[in-house]
Amino acid sequence: MAHTSTTIYRNTSTTPNQGVCIADIQTVLGSGRNDIGGLITYGDINEWAKYKPTIIATLGLTGKTSGSQYWKAADFKCGFAFDVATEFGAPNSVSSSFAKSLYNGQLDWTYARPLGGISVSPFRFLDFDGYDHEAECPIGDLATTTVYLQLRDNVYHLMIDYDYNDPGTNDWLKLSDISVDGGTTYLSSYYLGILLYNGTNWMAVTSISPLGSDSGDSYSIDAEFPAAYAGQWDIVPFISRDAISITGSAVATGKYLSFYNKHRETITIAVGSVTIFAEASWVATRSVSWEVTIINNDGSSKSFSNPTVVIQRTNSPVSPSGGTQVGQASLSDFTVSGNSTATKSSDTLGAITPIEDYDQTKTYWVRFSCDQQGYISEWNQFDYDQPLEP
Repeated sequence: MAHTSTTIYRNTSTTPNQGVCIADIQTVLGSGRNDIGGLITYGDINEWAKYKPTIIATLGLTGKTSGSQYWKAADFKCGFAFDVATEFGAPNSVSSSFAKSLYNGQLDWTYARPLGGISVSPFRFLDFDGYDHEAECPIGDLATTTVYLQLRDNVYHLMIDYDYNDPGTNDWLKLSDISVDGGTTYLSSYYLGILLYNGTNWMAVTSISPLGSDSGDSYSIDAEFPAAYAGQWDIVPFISRDAISITGSAVATGKYLSFYNKHRETITIAVGSVTIFAEASWVATRSVSWEVTIINNDGSSKSFSNPTVVIQRTNSPVSPSGGTQVGQASLSDFTVSGNSTATKSSDTLGAITPIEDYDQTKTYWVRFSCDQQGYISEWNQFDYDQPLEP
């Protein structure tokens, strides 16, 4: 066995039959325990590492090198223990409910460590082969605690983003690894939801696409939101088997679970003073014209730093945040005067040259974004030679 400061692995190229050295595990976990049972039972093990001790009745070879599926555990939850509810309830209900327990932070996931014993849950040194102590949860932090409602077609929209921690080629668990029901369905087919509660009113809503559809830089929820309810709200994420349109009343029977150990935070929802529209059109096999309109409804000027127009491709008309970026235009910083409208377009700034040719079997999207929170357009679908609206 060998290790770096954060990983454990079998160096099979030089010592094919080498087992696991307890010193490697002690070093990476930062533990003084000198027995495998103590290291597993009390060690600071990262639950999001793909290769780690799990409960499964096997005494055969385990670890990354073995190719064993032991890391899924006997229940296919990959070492996690969590509850799944069928009724949502309400955060302000008198009786217990999923929503109330979720809001109160009572549904944390736990690490289901092996318990020892040869027949059911043995301790195995080789479970640590491939262990990564720096593995991260794929759903990261709330992107911001101040969210500006965006006006689109005379309807205000709330956009909530959670960062996406890309596992890349690292040995971290993915949502597509973790099953809810013994290997039939996986979290990647579920939807990310948020519960909002301000002490009087509550709302619940999910993303429009499953978690497995998102592979960009964030997981996004976009929903209509009444401007009259702007103000401070508590927010806590959850996961739902089914998509939910925003509601402040009964949520249908389904399957609901908390997400890991993410608890409620307080956010400020404010009415945005800037409205932005982005449009685009393929005008040649590898050329996209575009136009961004910025309407500043406030009396003071607004600045836009690192403004960017992004072209995204998806395989079907699903959430574009889960697509592949195929082109972008990086604009110079600019300012829009108070109570005025500005337009940026390819007419003066040049068309976007995507990294691939137009494909009629794909769906294309355009969006404007910048460093200022709330100054972002919705994703807008476009096609070949689709004229821009006047």
